[in-house]
Amino acid sequence: MRRSFGGEPSFSSVEREADEEAKDKEAYEKAVEALDRDAVKEKDFTDLYGEDNVQRDLARVEAAEGDFKRAETPQSKRLKDYSTIFEWIVNQRVELSDYFGPNAFTKRASRYDDIVNGVDTILEFRNDPEQSKKASYLTLGIDDTFSTNQEVQERKLRRIQERITRGELARVKYFSSDYLNFRGELKNVPLIILGSELKTVAELRDLMLSGDNSGLDAHPIQNLLLHEARMQIEQFARYADRVGKGSLAEIYGNSGRIIEEVIAQKPGFDEDALSQDRVFQAMRAALENVFTTK
Repeated sequence: MRRSFGGEPSFSSVEREADEEAKDKEAYEKAVEALDRDAVKEKDFTDLYGEDNVQRDLARVEAAEGDFKRAETPQSKRLKDYSTIFEWIVNQRVELSDYFGPNAFTKRASRYDDIVNGVDTILEFRNDPEQSKKASYLTLGIDDTFSTNQEVQERKLRRIQERITRGELARVKYFSSDYLNFRGELKNVPLIILGSELKTVAELRDLMLSGDNSGLDAHPIQNLLLHEARMQIEQFARYADRVGKGSLAEIYGNSGRIIEEVIAQKPGFDEDALSQDRVFQAMRAALENVFTTK
């Protein structure tokens, strides 16, 4: 690190920024490679939906991506890159570090379901393999979830609220499960939004790049994610019941029980991690404002 003498400007901050940019670039490239490799591919469903149908969906994706690119700013690109890095970390550590318990497996959604249905990742919770094969699902929205602004979080939550009011949950058009030997569409799947402060994502990025698996295994982000999931599911279930959507409330209730079981299996955690994460606090305040009866 360079020092400053006699009023000469220090370059330490510039060097730090350059170092951060280099790590962001490396992590982003690794994330894109891993996520693209694991993502569901729309063309693999041509036999199921027909070539014309799939091509229309791909054209819709291409048009949307063009719109995103034209509207992109340096700040929005940085946030988008971080959401990609965060998604890569979550997808990998859910399975390698059991962030959502030993029975949770991830599948990266197709680009179509990401753009059209707001689903980045599908969590498949498998039952005891000694029993008949069954699975429960939870979908995750991760894009641009680093805002500490309560109003921004409220806009995301109101979209979920509107779905519940209409009597529907998320759908995933392009889905396959080797576990259940299933290909097709998932309907009425609970969608939750996950996020954390950028500084936490940077910590995780560094652990991923250094290959520090023990640090990733023990990182409190897993408790943050689980408690984000629980508080959202509880609010969504109560709201569904309140507006007469009992079947949706039951779906949320089933997801809630899975999350509660996972939380119960986790060792004690530092609750300060929740109180100190400003994204978590913004999400909690937004949930109360959107879903609590006035």
